[in-house]
Amino acid sequence: MHRTLLPLILIALLLPACGGGDNKQAEAQAALEAARPEYEARKANIESALKQAAEWQAKDGVPALEWGDRPAPKFLDVRKNKFDKEANARVFELKDGALNTDALSMLGLFADREWPKRQEEQLDGKALTKGAAESALEKYKGVRYLCLLITDDFKEAEFGSGTLFTIKFQPGHWKGRALYFDLEENKLIGGKQIEATNSSKIDFKTKDLKPEEQQKAARQAAEEDLRAQILQAAQNP
Repeated sequence: MHRTLLPLILIALLLPACGGGDNKQAEAQAALEAARPEYEARKANIESALKQAAEWQAKDGVPALEWGDRPAPKFLDVRKNKFDKEANARVFELKDGALNTDALSMLGLFADREWPKRQEEQLDGKALTKGAAESALEKYKGVRYLCLLITDDFKEAEFGSGTLFTIKFQPGHWKGRALYFDLEENKLIGGKQIEATNSSKIDFKTKDLKPEEQQKAARQAAEEDLRAQILQAAQNP
């Protein structure tokens, strides 16, 4: 049985809105309070994973990957504009000892938009009901695996002169490690080395764009392409 993953900060933000003696708000508050023990247990496991990954960041190599008879991981692809209920794994870049949920960062496509930050934005200031609380909780129950990425070396793509389809560039390169954790068992499953390079040909919109705008579009396309290469590698332990 999957433990419930609900941000404590979300509980703190929503509990004041559940007062006033209203039955529906009381039911919502009760649903959130019931999740607190499971949340705190899962939060401790996430913090443990972050700590272990930070320790490996200062080392070379990765621990041997031993998946055993655990269910196969299915990572959420946030490029799809819908929530995949079957996804049981998430990928994050290890940065400053926290889960990087900045969608505009180098590895932003790994940030699950249904995790704490997005939930706070969606529910903050709205009247909470028991159904809304249960719906929010359900999205955290199935998350069993956490992959943390350690960046060892990164070089952005370099662009030369040219416009339209003739912009010349040196491909970008990312080198790092992926560490996989079982959040139910509070265990490091192992890791793998990853190297990713931009595709040799990257398509991007050029119609009606000025030369400088085409250069900007090319850089954005190269960044997204490299993200996709890393994501694909990380999704296959």
